[in-house]
Amino acid sequence: MKRHHVAAAVAVGAVLLVAASRPVRAQDWRPPAGSPMPAMPAPGDVNEAWVGRQARWLAGGPAGISARPEGVAAGKARFVRFNGQDMRMAGAWSDRNGDGVCDMVEVYNGDGALTAQLLDPAYSGKPSVLRVYADGKLVREERL
Repeated sequence: MKRHHVAAAVAVGAVLLVAASRPVRAQDWRPPAGSPMPAMPAPGDVNEAWVGRQARWLAGGPAGISARPEGVAAGKARFVRFNGQDMRMAGAWSDRNGDGVCDMVEVYNGDGALTAQLLDPAYSGKPSVLRVYADGKLVREERL
């Protein structure tokens, strides 16, 4: 009887450990230290090599990631959507004022849930706000 209880406790503990570790990993994403916001690409520049160079902006790295630019202002994409192999969102860049520089980076976890937003609300080219999400809810906002 004791073995069954021990085995059940170990199984429950393993499930709880896995469940508890997922949000922590998502919350650990940080922007590349000292980096300005990334420049938005011209739609013709978005290819596999370009996506690979953006790995530092993606939580899981570039493996199996593709990108699709959308909208154009001054020859640059206004939005770039990064998708994983299963077409779940991996990240997104937005140029909300059309100056050719990203002013919002969104990072998604492997389940396609938003885990972080990096913002440049002053449109200065430098990130100044990091918002961290877990289970679809804002859990932390940092001034950088």
